[in-house]
Amino acid sequence: LGRFFAPRQGRNSRYRRTRLSGAQVATRTAVLDVMGAQLRQAGDGPLLVWAAGHGDLGDKPAANGVLLWAGGRLTPEDVSDLLAGQGLRRTLSLIMTTCYSGGFAELVFAGADAKAGPARVLSCGLFASPWDLESSGCDADPERRHHQGYARHFLPGLRGLGLDGGVLPRAEIDFDGDGRISLSEAHARVRIASESADVPTSTSERWLRHAAPDSGNITPLSIPEEDAVIAHLAARLRLPVEELDRPGELARRESAQEEAGAAVERVRVDEDAAWHELAADLLGRWPTLDDPWHPDFDATLRRDGGAISARLDASPLMHRFEATSAVTDAANRLLDQERIGAALAERLERAIDNRILAARLQAAGGSKWLRWQALLRCERRVPNLRPN
Repeated sequence: LGRFFAPRQGRNSRYRRTRLSGAQVATRTAVLDVMGAQLRQAGDGPLLVWAAGHGDLGDKPAANGVLLWAGGRLTPEDVSDLLAGQGLRRTLSLIMTTCYSGGFAELVFAGADAKAGPARVLSCGLFASPWDLESSGCDADPERRHHQGYARHFLPGLRGLGLDGGVLPRAEIDFDGDGRISLSEAHARVRIASESADVPTSTSERWLRHAAPDSGNITPLSIPEEDAVIAHLAARLRLPVEELDRPGELARRESAQEEAGAAVERVRVDEDAAWHELAADLLGRWPTLDDPWHPDFDATLRRDGGAISARLDASPLMHRFEATSAVTDAANRLLDQERIGAALAERLERAIDNRILAARLQAAGGSKWLRWQALLRCERRVPNLRPN
């Protein structure tokens, strides 16, 4: 009855207290206080902050949020205000797996506002999704090997490991060949390997789209992470090198995604009709079954549970509902595959654009070029990992 009247993921989950030492209630005030205290302390390189959770979409990138305890939320504007404070002794490096996390790339600007120019304190970040797209990861599947979210590739990648725990060939993770694995290389590994609809982005990518000329001279340069993403994704999508600059692949895959989405909506009409017929049949006999908080709900189940089960087992309405649900599930699986294909094509197109924009920005030179290089250095930090 729960699966029929009020389906939701995680209903069979069990919870325990955290085993993390020093864990605090994650209110907005507490998070900003801890970050501020750490930024005012001397440290080796930027303060590295990892944000994993849920995000929501604002009316502009700087108004996006990470959802916190008791309905609170942390926005790019909040963090920008923190970075504008006095007495800071460190910069900030963000890694975020949340939906709409790319909104925090606006931290490259003063006040998280592109019209205000570059931020006084240079901060960088790597994000699971652009400001206007969801990210994967909220998956109730207990089989961890099935998961494809950002963190599932990023964290093993930092240790030179694949999703299965096996050691990666160095060419598949150490893209600049310096014998170390940086944050940006682990980020590139996600872009290459993840079988999800995620389209990861970064602060350096955001700056390129703001600062690089729309046209003009180019000075070619090597960006090992972008070169690797282009090479691997072109191979995965079976695109010849000479076709990489053609815009048709992403458009074709987005069109296939739209067609798959329309197919889901069509079959869902039949599923909804079957659901309403079965719900009417059950509620016509037992009117409180769709409300577990109703005072008569428990008594109804104790008294008539056997009759309810028998009616469901024998009902042709139930059989029709199960059949239409199976068709909808199959259509949703196809839609998921089309979303992944479109995401791969968008990751490839963004990488190609990054390389072109960087070449134009280098030709233009000046402070904007230097700012991009500084952002890239921040993103390329090699963290000190504790042994397993």
